[in-house]
Amino acid sequence: MERLAAQAARAKALKALTDDHRKVLVADARLRARGTAYDFEDLLNGAYERWLASDKPVVGPAETCSFLRGAIRSISSNERRHADLVRRVEGDRVVAVDGEPDPIEAAPDRAASQEGAVLLAQLYELCGHDPEVQTLLMLQEDGAERADILRELGWEVTKYETVQKRKRKIVARLINEGKI
Repeated sequence: MERLAAQAARAKALKALTDDHRKVLVADARLRARGTAYDFEDLLNGAYERWLASDKPVVGPAETCSFLRGAIRSISSNERRHADLVRRVEGDRVVAVDGEPDPIEAAPDRAASQEGAVLLAQLYELCGHDPEVQTLLMLQEDGAERADILRELGWEVTKYETVQKRKRKIVARLINEGKI
């Protein structure tokens, strides 16, 4: 019974919002819905649901509006974080639309390009004076992680960072000289 009375008070607080408050909420929801899977109305309805389920005391229209704006912000932020996580874990999901070419056919080849192999060969040759940098280049090209490189070469972290720094300086110098 008490919960029902609280929800009635919350519903009255929603009805007490002024037109200016409603305009602010709609504008905020439209802005935050961009780039999400939600429509602005979805964000507003989600904020209303949170308000009705909340235990926060009903104070006035300004506080109610503030709560609703925070809920809109939270819902859109959560959706973006979720979409980013799905994209990181599963990758971009692209499917063909009926009657149109399959997008996978236009996707870049994940194999190393021929230009990349030529660039690596040039860089390896130009680093001939530093065999440690050459070794690091070879291992990194094979996709070895830092821990694997440290274990395989018996290097300490300091040595790895030093060689990595020398490699960066050599590459920067070669780029400035126009050799690569």
